[in-house]
Amino acid sequence: MKELIYVTSNDNKAREIAETLGIKIKRVSIELDEIQEMDLEKIISHKARQAYGKLKSPVIVEDVGFYIDDWNGFPGPLIKWLHATVGYEKLTQILSKKNRNAEFVVAYGFYDGKKFHSFVGSSKGKIALSLRGKGGWGFDTIFIPKGYRKTFAELGGSIKLKISARRIALEKLRRFIKKNQKLRTQR
Repeated sequence: MKELIYVTSNDNKAREIAETLGIKIKRVSIELDEIQEMDLEKIISHKARQAYGKLKSPVIVEDVGFYIDDWNGFPGPLIKWLHATVGYEKLTQILSKKNRNAEFVVAYGFYDGKKFHSFVGSSKGKIALSLRGKGGWGFDTIFIPKGYRKTFAELGGSIKLKISARRIALEKLRRFIKKNQKLRTQR
């Protein structure tokens, strides 16, 4: 395998994964069915198997969940639908002022046609009272990671990449790739 295939339409995610893993990544954007499920591992397993079926090559896929304590974990993996219908600004306004705790979870899946592996990372924090910062993407303008007073957007990409759930999950994936030499690629 010359390079690992990462299935995403998001250039930012592809850049982050390549930087963190330190290997060449081939970003491929294909349409995949996304099952409506609160379990991220079920979602990425389905996506990885489907992507492999279309590409006939080992693949990496990813999905995220944003679990709001006051809403019993909702929206979880359904965050993109909440963003598309309500939006992050409105979300900051309708949440209780008392409990704004949330958890950002990222799950990567690797499937080689025989075996599925998952790599999960999470970051706890809270939701800001309003949109803050101009950098980043997704819910970066509303998520304040535990131990910080600024949102990911205010902290900037280099700090976010060091402390985020994505980094934690990618480090697990990086160790897996390093351990499995046949997956490694030349820089």
